[in-house]
Amino acid sequence: MKLETRQGRILGFSNLEERLFQHLGNTPESVSELSEALKVPRTSLYQPLKSLKHRGLIVKVLVGKRYFWRKISDQTLFTALAPALFFGTTADS
Repeated sequence: MKLETRQGRILGFSNLEERLFQHLGNTPESVSELSEALKVPRTSLYQPLKSLKHRGLIVKVLVGKRYFWRKISDQTLFTALAPALFFGTTADS
């Protein structure tokens, strides 16, 4: 699911959160891989990843001894975001 910038702003995404969310897919990626793909330092990704995880939009996956990140399924994502995208509110409002 691709968000438009306006939708990203409705959801309160920072610029980096939006770029990160747009990039992530169903294939888990490490912070190093994300850093390389987005052309940003690894250290600047930890807070946006934590924020997106806290919102339930991405998950942290342990593979062997390393952690990877991936987006939740599109169906789960749509269910979670539909109120904000279509009505400007969240399920908590």
